[in-house]
Amino acid sequence: MRDHETAMQTYAELAAISHAKCQVLARDRFVLLTGVEACRAGWLEVANAAYRLHTQCAKGHRLRDFESLPAALRDADFQRIVEQTERWCHHERAEALLRGISPIADGQDQSPGQRVLIRLEELAKATEAEPTSPGLNDE
Repeated sequence: MRDHETAMQTYAELAAISHAKCQVLARDRFVLLTGVEACRAGWLEVANAAYRLHTQCAKGHRLRDFESLPAALRDADFQRIVEQTERWCHHERAEALLRGISPIADGQDQSPGQRVLIRLEELAKATEAEPTSPGLNDE
């Protein structure tokens, strides 16, 4: 069975790494997947933070048509975008990528959601002064 909290953390770490490497499209995809996994894990606060960051960075993405990520996930057309993005980097591949780069930090005093929120806040601050990327569908 898939562990959505672990997937959420993995995608958030990969988003930060992608940002550090100036790979904005990959970063935006990983932020979207972080939010999707947060919804699946029941971390609405993390999903909202991922939604805000993604809509701030990916101005042309279809996610902007929805008031929240949970609302977007209820839409069949948006579900296809999520499925396409998950095919681009499914959670097993993401975990293997991260293992090859850097292990997930073990914050004993923080929950998985709190660790991801901190990572997304750091990423939001880092992206504030940068140009935005096109949407995932604009490639």
